[in-house]
Amino acid sequence: MRTHPVSGRKSLFCSIITAGIAGWSPVASCYLLQKLRENVDLPHLYYNHDWRVGDVVMWDNRCTNHKRTRIAPGECRLLYRVQIAGSRPF
Repeated sequence: MRTHPVSGRKSLFCSIITAGIAGWSPVASCYLLQKLRENVDLPHLYYNHDWRVGDVVMWDNRCTNHKRTRIAPGECRLLYRVQIAGSRPF
């Protein structure tokens, strides 16, 4: 659980490789993570960007769920990632 330093809203930080929840039994932890993944992976919860040359997209990684779509055969993906130092999670 994290608190966003600007909005004060709580969020749960986990990813596809999250293996468990500290202090929870493996069965309960697995069940909760599966339910979270089912509820988060809904198309209406994602912004889909139609890329054009010169586009720049930014998001607040502290409170945004994101994933990329498949790249069509023959297309190229060039990404420059910039991370700005932030506050310590609390």
